[in-house]
Amino acid sequence: MRMTDSRYERDQRRLHLAWRMLQLSARRQTIAEWTGLSPFRIRSLFKSYCAPYQVERHRGPVIKSPSFLFRSLQIQCESAALAHIGLQLEIIPKTTVANVVSWINVGRGQSVVAAYRLYRSLVPHTRFDFDKAIYLLSELATQENLLIERCLICQEIMVIRRYEIPGRPCAFCRLNAPGGPAELAA
Repeated sequence: MRMTDSRYERDQRRLHLAWRMLQLSARRQTIAEWTGLSPFRIRSLFKSYCAPYQVERHRGPVIKSPSFLFRSLQIQCESAALAHIGLQLEIIPKTTVANVVSWINVGRGQSVVAAYRLYRSLVPHTRFDFDKAIYLLSELATQENLLIERCLICQEIMVIRRYEIPGRPCAFCRLNAPGGPAELAA
């Protein structure tokens, strides 16, 4: 019996995705959702392959509220950058997804990992951990709480709340305003 048989390929892809997510310090719940692996299997994978390398592991519940995206202009800039990468890599579909469960699969998970690695290479000191990045991309795919809108000034994309009134400047324009962020707020 060869491990390259097609019947094992699915399991290999799921394990490989779980391993890559563990390297990015994803929470166990996130890995289980995306790979379908049991918590025991994820814990065993972590102990066997990550613990010797002292990979950091996040604990606690996965974020379920978009409020962290609007805490500062810097986070809003970072969310716009991640959303742009998600659009370019076609992780965020052109049409709205009915629910997150239909959007989650191993192939898309591999694309999300690649997008996050690209994002981290462009923004090395980010405030987004992997779980927050997945939350942002999934919310933009379903458009339940968040939407992508164009900036009033520069026409670049920005992330807004679903029920927010469109037609305002993005965080980049507000940061770069001649009088600073306070001038545009007035």
